[in-house]
Order: sequence, then structure tokens, then C-alpha cells
Amino acid sequence: MTGFDREKTRRDVLQLGLSATAAAFAVPSLANAQATASGPYKEAPQLAARVRAGQLPPVAERLPVPDDVLVIKPTERVGTYGGTIRSFMLNEADWPAPQNACLNYGLMMFPRDIEAFGKGMPMRGWEPVVAKSYSWKDDATQLTITLRKGMKWSDGAPFTSEDVMFAWHDVWFNKDLQPAPPSTLLVDGKSVRLSAPDESTLVFDFPGPYPTFIFTALRHSEIVQYPKHYLKQFHPKYTPSATVKDFLENSARARNIVNFPSVSPWVCRRHDTATITMERNPFFYGIDTAGNQLPYADAYDFPMVGTTQNAVLKVVAGEIDMGERNLQFFENLPVMKENERRGNYKLLFYRGGSFAQPTGVLFNYACTDPAEPELRDLLRNKDFRIALSIGIDREEVRNTVLLGLGRAASYALNTTSPLFDDEFKKITMINGEFDQKRANALLDGLGLKKDRGVRRYANGKPVSIVLDVISEFTGYTRTGDIVIAAWRELGLDAKVNTVARSVMQSRIGDKTIHAFVFGPDAPEIPLTRIDTGPFNLLYSGPGIYRPEGPIPEHAKLLEFHSKIYAEADPAKSIQLHKDMARHVTETALNFQLATDLPVLIVRSNRMGNVPEVGLSLQTFIYERPEQFFIKA
Repeated sequence: MTGFDREKTRRDVLQLGLSATAAAFAVPSLANAQATASGPYKEAPQLAARVRAGQLPPVAERLPVPDDVLVIKPTERVGTYGGTIRSFMLNEADWPAPQNACLNYGLMMFPRDIEAFGKGMPMRGWEPVVAKSYSWKDDATQLTITLRKGMKWSDGAPFTSEDVMFAWHDVWFNKDLQPAPPSTLLVDGKSVRLSAPDESTLVFDFPGPYPTFIFTALRHSEIVQYPKHYLKQFHPKYTPSATVKDFLENSARARNIVNFPSVSPWVCRRHDTATITMERNPFFYGIDTAGNQLPYADAYDFPMVGTTQNAVLKVVAGEIDMGERNLQFFENLPVMKENERRGNYKLLFYRGGSFAQPTGVLFNYACTDPAEPELRDLLRNKDFRIALSIGIDREEVRNTVLLGLGRAASYALNTTSPLFDDEFKKITMINGEFDQKRANALLDGLGLKKDRGVRRYANGKPVSIVLDVISEFTGYTRTGDIVIAAWRELGLDAKVNTVARSVMQSRIGDKTIHAFVFGPDAPEIPLTRIDTGPFNLLYSGPGIYRPEGPIPEHAKLLEFHSKIYAEADPAKSIQLHKDMARHVTETALNFQLATDLPVLIVRSNRMGNVPEVGLSLQTFIYERPEQFFIKA
């Protein structure tokens, strides 16, 4: 990893970025994944051996009924069975790595053709996965889901509507296990009602129109992570000796449990301090177009490597077949690009977004730092926030930290988003142009006069602000340095506070925080994060300023939020998104520094059926990893 011309490689990457970004943001011209199988079902040799030994039923009995089998058209060709896909994770705290790579399967998922999907969003165009099909009432007050008849959990037990009813009634609406149900299961404070007329039908009835329900509740894997037959032994309702603690420690909330029944292509078979290994689910409900039960790969391996630097070393050494999570740090891009041939891999650029890209600045409106009691009112003043935004040279961040990739923006929406058009492009740069003169004028207008180059309150105290950044990632600290330098240029007493990622997450809600850097969550499809998580850059996380109540700008944002939740018409939904984005940028509730950044994918040259371009919203599943295979 040494001995190369970093500046030359950086120039190569800049040139690469122009073409790679365009390629990554092109809509893949792939055939419909719902292809048709031909011929009798076939299976992996290791499963066939278990059938012969009487350890498994025949493959036809392990799949759903023929009309309900999921048929997946391979990206390139019908693959071959065998081998282990090598990936990695950092440590135990990095438990989402295996989940995002190969396990995050819900009732629905986004289709590969996001552009076409956008035309029917939010109700139409979904690709059924665990579900076989779905249908809406025209007024969006009822959604019917049809499950796959004969589908099974990975241990062979039937997967039916009863499992979803168990998750719904015995977990999410069980006050002993969960004091309040998830907000995504409520409409105006009233519960969504779920019924199951039979074992393969689910009917969701909404108190009012809820056309975004698939976005908020059904595309996530959690709704299909509660096998009733298995979890009853830990649930106090069904096993009197069981406790709430027993259930929480043994349910889907405890991630990557060995032999926990799953409906994903792989099942956790090993989990220790060194690695997590997922092995083929013998009852997976999908096949390829030749009738081969998927997945092709025997296993998916996630050794714990400790640091991102160690992960890059493994990439360069050719020890990673598929990598995404924890590789989204552009400071490593030159090294990984330089060593493609040596490591026998190719660096791909997918469309999407990653939290790892240090492009967002968020404010804590509940700030009550006793050392800076005056700052709270400033953070709640839009002129102050606008000054902080336009006082930053986004092109400096883009060229210095992001290797010239992407484009400067005050709002994260990629040009490839189905919502994007010329009007949205203008919105994404409101209060994003570098303008120190205007920034200084806004600060002057707030009465923050300069004294010997430092702005002060009326009482003479310097105006101080601290920006928290994650210490493990160089890109974050470099972005923090640029932002703080820009704010100092405006006369603010600005400082960086570098903290570990785990500490940053634990500090969300800490009223002494002033502001922090984080990445975008949903630059392709904003509705993927219409929840109000504290890291979200669109909805700005109301949890970080409760119980004091929102500022007026946030109250208006929540009005947009509610309207988007309830709007079924695609054109009207897009317009609401534009109005919401304009509100965010005009008030600088929070702001971005860049968007249109590619997601970096490491793909070993021994891997087949991995698309050259694709969609990655922090997970591989949209490209169907069950049809990835290891070439002979």
C-alpha cells in the first residue's frame, strides 16, 4: 500500500469520477426479475446429499407451491453452486454488516428500475419478495398482502400470516415488551389494524390514508423476523416461566443469533469473537430461471477485522469478494483503485448513498450547554444557520475530502433520484453558494459584532460553537477542519470535538451538543427515511429537541412530513417533497455539503452476476446477492 504517487492516483480518480459517477448513476437495463422457471427444480450438491441421507425433504417440498415460487433472473447467466463469499465486519458493534449484505429481506423491496418506480411512488411499482403480491384500495385506506403458499422458515417450519400476526400483536403492540408501538404503525395516533383471513393473506386497515406504509413498515426485514413457532418458548404469554428479558435476548432484536430461523438466503451458523458465518438456507423460496434453488454460494463469511484500515489491507490483498459497508471513505479510494490488479478485484460505483460520506451538518436545537447558554437561541435563528451554511466553501470540501466527486449541494438529492428535475436542482443549492460577504452581513444583523476579529455577544462573551465529528474516519475529521476554519473566518470561536463513533451515537440527545457532522441517509429516495431518526438530514430528528418542543421551522417541516405520509398521488407527492426541501434549504434547518456521491463497491474478479452498475442504499439486497456466484 506504499510506493505509489498519491497525487497522480488522485488525478486518475478525479478523471475516473467523471465517468464512473455517470455510469453508476445510469439506470440498469435489466430484464424483469420475475422471470419464468423451466424444467424440474435442482439444488446445491451439499443439499442433495442431505436429502439422500434423509436429513432434508426433497427440494420440491422445501419450496413454496409452484405458482408461488420466487423466480429471479440472473444478472449475467445461470450460476454455479459452491464456495464462500468473503466479506468482513469491523467488530461486534458492526452487527448490521451481515444484515445489510445478505439478510435484510422484507415483504417488499425496491425494484432495480428506480426511475420507473418513481412514476408510481409511493404505492405502485414495488417488487414483492417474501410477499407474493399486494393490492391497495384506491383511497389508500387498506392494503392486502398475499404471502407465498407453502413457504417455510429456514428450519422447515411453515411461514404463514400467523408469524406476522405474532410480531404485530404479541411484540409491537404488547406493552410489556414495547411500551409504545412503532410510530410507523400509527395514523394520527391511531393504530393500524392487521387481520389475517387465512394463512397466506394479510389485510392492513388504516384509520386514514397511508399510501407510504410499504416504505415505512413492509420493506424492512423486521416484520418477517419473528418466527412464532420458535419464539413462543421465550414469550411470557405462551410460556409462563419465560420473562421479558428472555424474549428480548432471544428474539430478532438480538442480531445474528446462531440457528435463528430466517427467511433470507443465508442463516447464521457461526457467531463468535472472530467471525460471523452465514450458511445457505435450505428452504429459501427462490430459484433461478433454470429451476436451480438459490442461493448459489454455500456461505457468506464476515470475519471481524477491527478497523477500516485493516479492511482496506484485506481488499488490497485480494481477500474480499464483496465489500461495501465501512469502505465508503474516499481517503481510501486512491489506494483501492491503485491496487485493483494486485488484489484481483474491481472497484465499482453504485448509485445510492452512505452514512459514511461526511457531508451533512446537523444542529441540536435543544442545546442547553451551561458553558454556552446564549447559543441555544442562535441555533434556533435561521439567519445564524444560513450564515453558517453559506460561509462554507463546498467546492473545497468536494475537492479536498471527496476527491472531486459528486457536486456541491445544500440538500442531498442525487440527480438520478426519480424525484429530481431542474426545479429540484435549484432547490438543492438554496443557501449553498459560498458567500462570505452575505454570511458576515447576516451575523452583523444579529448584533454579533466583531472585536479584534472575534464575534461577541452583547455581554462581550465570544460566540463559541463546537462541531462533533467521528474520530475513526479521516474524511469526517477533514470535513470538520474545513467547516471550523470557515466559521472562524466569519469570526466565530469555533472548535472541533473528535469522538468515537459509539460515543457520537450515545451522545445523540445530549443537550450539551452544539452541532455534528454526519452523512446523508436517502439521497436517492427520500421516503426511505421518512421516519424521524436523529441522524436523518431531511427530517432533522425531533428526538434531539424534545421535550422543549420544536422551533417554528420544524413544526412546518412536520406538517410536510404528515402530508407526504398521506399523499397517494405520485405527482402531488413529488411536489410536496420539493416544497419540503425548499423549506429545509431556505431555513437551513440542517444542510448538506455535497451529493451525487457514488457508493464504492469492491467486487472480486472471481464473482459472477454482480452488476457493473446498481443501486445500494446501504445494502446489497437490491441486486439480489442470492444470485451472485463464485466462478470456477
